[in-house]
Amino acid sequence: MYRIFHTINGDSNANIHTFLLNLEEWKSKNDDRYPRKVYWQIDGGPENANKYILALCEYLVASTSIEEIFLSRLPVGHTHEDIDARYFKCCSHIMCTYVIYTCYIDSV
Repeated sequence: MYRIFHTINGDSNANIHTFLLNLEEWKSKNDDRYPRKVYWQIDGGPENANKYILALCEYLVASTSIEEIFLSRLPVGHTHEDIDARYFKCCSHIMCTYVIYTCYIDSV
């Protein structure tokens, strides 16, 4: 997950850049190979659903070993499931560590 500061436009350039960063990170962890299939979820904002995102998908299929890119658009009013899933991963890690809660200090 990447943070975009208010001084940078959150447009399709930023989305393409962060997508490519994630793709390259995945590639570096997997014997320098691209995945055969890519699943990309976007919401319906103009920074996501535009001709530049579609052109990137077409370019990646034409110029890399990626065979298919499944670009799906989330429905209006959706929750950000992937963000929620990442949050859960962080929380589950924290839950497995030793933490002293202030409400239990008196009983220790």
